[in-house]
Amino acid sequence: MIPQNHPDARLSHFLQTFGFTRILRAAGIHKQAVGISPVVIIQFLLGLIFTQRNFWRWLATRKPQEIPFGKDIPYHFLNDPLWNWREVLSRVGHLRKLSNGSEH
Repeated sequence: MIPQNHPDARLSHFLQTFGFTRILRAAGIHKQAVGISPVVIIQFLLGLIFTQRNFWRWLATRKPQEIPFGKDIPYHFLNDPLWNWREVLSRVGHLRKLSNGSEH
């Protein structure tokens, strides 16, 4: 079980609270043919950013069985030309401010 203050738990809670699955679905981003949920990949990539880690260094420090997906999956995910990343950014931009807890 992941402790509540663990970065992955907080990130997962954030993505659930703000309906990130709906945001991705509205932008046409869906489960890939390999069967990995886009939210899992987004959570992984954001986790790397918030913990100030590099993807390649992270890969180098893991055993192959510890890696949840192929190393090419994040690149295919981010570079898919059919997915509307501008829509994702627009919808994320409309989220309420997180710094002071006030709503727009």
